Amino acid sequence: MPPRLNIPPVTRIVLAVLGLQSLSSIVIHRGRSNVVIEWLTLVPQLSLFYPWTFVTATLVEENLVSLAIAGVTLFNGGRYLERAWSSKEFAKFLLVASLVPNVLCFLLLITMFTLTRNEDWTLTTINGTIPLQISFLVAFSQLVPAHTVTLFRGVLSLRVPRFPLIYIGLVTAANLTPWISGASLPLAIFGFLTSWTYLRFYKTVFPDLDSSQPASMRGDASETFAFSEFFPAPVKPFVAALADQVFNMLVAMRVCTPFSQADISAAQGNNFHQRLRARRRKSGG
Repeated sequence: MPPRLNIPPVTRIVLAVLGLQSLSSIVIHRGRSNVVIEWLTLVPQLSLFYPWTFVTATLVEENLVSLAIAGVTLFNGGRYLERAWSSKEFAKFLLVASLVPNVLCFLLLITMFTLTRNEDWTLTTINGTIPLQISFLVAFSQLVPAHTVTLFRGVLSLRVPRFPLIYIGLVTAANLTPWISGASLPLAIFGFLTSWTYLRFYKTVFPDLDSSQPASMRGDASETFAFSEFFPAPVKPFVAALADQVFNMLVAMRVCTPFSQADISAAQGNNFHQRLRARRRKSGG
């Protein structure tokens, strides 16, 4: 008897919506590459009457290759993160990682049209799981920051926090081809910034039951999840200095609250327990 696939509920729903919407898009586009589906994908000039597309367009892929990649990513990443965080917290993360990058990309395209008066900007389609894919990489960087992935039989070893920037580099290269939408690169960048900001400052964290920490906390104050940790060592000090200036400005505007030493200690301890629980759930313990 084949092993039963144990897919958590939110991941199951997301995969079903991805398949239904993407296959609908592929069928509609068959032999008609210039068709715009304003009720399925987000198109700045056409989709304001379809507000749900600001969220649902993220789960629309327009060819079978990208659909297969998205399906594998959401299946494996979704199962891991939903078990590590709970279904409720995972659903909130998906909502933020879908809605905010789409809105920011929408505003960017409108701004480019305003500056250039080129209507192509407002007819650019915004869709695809790119914001979710890079958001998963950011989330893994939080949960397993010291984990190293070895490639090509040991020739290349990379820590998990390096993957978001590598992903942005791959999207940048693919953006020079007709294979993906012109909105893909902004979506990758906005997905990276949105997911890190949410996990760093806003996501609710439930500490280990055996600890003396509060019933819940927000954000992740650990040094291993600082913004500069995603960058190579030579540029890390410059990124850290710039990030500190931006953070100080946000604190002055009362958008963010400075972390205390207690917050940092609690985050480090809680991250350890989160990673331990994730491993146990993955192994079925």
